[in-house]
Amino acid sequence: MYTSEIKNYINGKWNKPENCSYLDVENPADGEIIGKTPLSGTEEVERAVSAAKKAYTVWSRTPVSTRVKPIFKLTELIRENEEIISRILTE
Repeated sequence: MYTSEIKNYINGKWNKPENCSYLDVENPADGEIIGKTPLSGTEEVERAVSAAKKAYTVWSRTPVSTRVKPIFKLTELIRENEEIISRILTE
């Protein structure tokens, strides 16, 4: 099965974690390793929190009509990919 290493999403970009430690993500049905998630250090987490705080300042002033657009797009994508998502959730 495909095993991926998850990256950190900080300040609008996917970043390879600075910390080399990872935690295995297991398929609960069979115990197979299906991914690896980073165990990020304090500095990396603080950088992510700082970026989120800055983004919130702008985002909170964004009109609701604009803020809901990503939710509607997500709903559309979920409906278009429900078979694939169902398979992943089953694992």
